[in-house]
Amino acid sequence: ARTHESKPQLAQTVVVIRIDDVNDCTPVFVSLPYDVVVSSDAALGDKIMSVKAVDNDIGMNGIVRYNSPSLPKVFKLNKHDGKITVNGKLTDAKVYHFEIWAADQGEPALKSSVPVRVEVVEKARPIFSKKQYFASVSEASARNTVITKVKASSSVGGHIMYTIESGNDESLFAIDMDTGVIRVNGDLDAEETSSYNVTVMARDVTRNRLNSTAVLNIEVTGVNDNGPRFEHLMYRVNVSESTPVDTKLATVKAVDPDGGNGVITYAVSGQDSKMVQMDSITGVVRLAQLLDFETKQRYEVALVAADDSQLTGEAKLVLTVEDANDEPPKFSTPFASATVSDTAASGQFVAIMSVTDDVGY
Repeated sequence: ARTHESKPQLAQTVVVIRIDDVNDCTPVFVSLPYDVVVSSDAALGDKIMSVKAVDNDIGMNGIVRYNSPSLPKVFKLNKHDGKITVNGKLTDAKVYHFEIWAADQGEPALKSSVPVRVEVVEKARPIFSKKQYFASVSEASARNTVITKVKASSSVGGHIMYTIESGNDESLFAIDMDTGVIRVNGDLDAEETSSYNVTVMARDVTRNRLNSTAVLNIEVTGVNDNGPRFEHLMYRVNVSESTPVDTKLATVKAVDPDGGNGVITYAVSGQDSKMVQMDSITGVVRLAQLLDFETKQRYEVALVAADDSQLTGEAKLVLTVEDANDEPPKFSTPFASATVSDTAASGQFVAIMSVTDDVGY
């Protein structure tokens, strides 16, 4: 505040503006999918899994609670942390499907749901820690590079051996039979195959050779190891010698086989490159200098495409110059003379004048 006196007096204060959160974020489940295998001899209170949902709101709007109206009686759900435990006798070879809801504490509450699958197997059968595994590996990885590890356990203390049962026809992957460690065993190429679904088996070799399987999804990530490629190795353009400078001659295009590794830029090179100018982004080629059929009828320009790693690809642009009627006729001699009698009749021959243009006519 300021007064109107000759010597202004000032007063200050602090204003605090608080922005209240609006409950506009729905809980989102993470670490999907929720698909587990449990032994039929699991005891009361044993943890089967935990579900988790996150809410980006703050305060009560961001607090998540869990519930499941369809939860089987043999399971118990902790509404605070999403932990699911055994609450009754489990039945061999039974699969339970149910849905869990996550709701925030806002007004009104926002909620979302997720499906859950629990498979019960007989106690002697090996049990994988997950029904489905996910891993990624670079296509540049050397042989023996570790990709991931699968893990199965035996409730009766049997010795477990791991094998790859399917999805590995080219033997690109290998598994350690004792540890479950999976490694690269061949040359990967993301451009050829970007993902593999590999079925892994765990077999109890000491107790009736009972087994279980799990699926491993391996994503092969690409590296920028290929230069751009032009749609054509050679571009041919016929152009009249009378074509004005800056006329568009062609539009060329290159693609990156690695995909999505940056913008492709274009350039020209070579002795004849001075005859054209090229848009480095669009690939449009325009005439840069006047042409003269009588001087030169053919030009070859190297086209270069580069990605953001400076890997390049090349093509050729061939310009064929066509003649144009651009020269006035010329007399064979700059002057001529003839003698004629003053009595010559009309139509009498006097002389022959020779005139030609640049193409000889």
